Amino acid sequence: MRERLFDLIAAEIPDDIPVDRLPDVDAIVDRLLGAGAILPPLKVGQRIYYTNGAWVSEYVIESVRWDGKMFYFQAKNPEYKENYILWFFSDRIGEIVFTTYEAAEAALKGGANG
Repeated sequence: MRERLFDLIAAEIPDDIPVDRLPDVDAIVDRLLGAGAILPPLKVGQRIYYTNGAWVSEYVIESVRWDGKMFYFQAKNPEYKENYILWFFSDRIGEIVFTTYEAAEAALKGGANG
C-alpha cells in the first residue's frame, strides 16, 4: 500500500517544480498512513475476473467510490460495446471477483463462488 500511495502522490507533482522546492513525498505518505488513509484494493484501469458460478468473465475497473464503509466498484467488460457493466462492493473480492484469471478459475472449480 505504501508504494502505491507514494506513486499516486508523486504522479501529481508537476514536472516544472524546481528540485529544491519538491515536496517530501515519503513524509507525506508516512503522515497519511499514520492518519489512517486507506487505498482501494483495486484501481481504475485494472483488469479483474468475475465468476458467476458457471464461467469467468474479464472486466476493467472504470470507477471507484467509497461509501463510508467499503469501496464500491464499477467495471466494464472490454469485449462488448454495449453495457456489460458489473457493480460490486470490495467485500466481494476473493469471493466472486478476482485479480487473476487463475484465481477465478480455481474458485469456479472449487464450487459455487469458491
